[in-house]
Amino acid sequence: MTVVVDASVAVAWYAEEGGSEAALTLAATADRLIAPAFLALQIGNALARKANGGLVPPGFAIKALRSIRRRPELVLHPTEPLIEHAAALAERLPHPIYDCLYLALAQREGATLATFDARLRAHALDLSIPLWPSDDVA
Repeated sequence: MTVVVDASVAVAWYAEEGGSEAALTLAATADRLIAPAFLALQIGNALARKANGGLVPPGFAIKALRSIRRRPELVLHPTEPLIEHAAALAERLPHPIYDCLYLALAQREGATLATFDARLRAHALDLSIPLWPSDDVA
């Protein structure tokens, strides 16, 4: 199974959150994990904010960003080829374009979307994109 991982799941790999155990299990068991390269920026931003709030130590975001590039199970796809599709989705849904990058990649690759974001999950369902965790688990 190919799974598009969004930032809500990827951040849970690094910072202890409610979905961390499930996110780590997904990383260990999925056949193929993919994401737009923009994922690294979202992870860095989320973890820097956690560091500013004292929830993770200083420098944690930088270590996570180095780690994300070395994760053999995760392939980051260039963002540029997804932008027009994401923009069309952003206008149609309506939803922020940066989240629509995940939807566009999932549609292009025929992949499942892994997210803990309720609004993004609802849009994925509207677009008939399979979800992880499934609705009965989420």
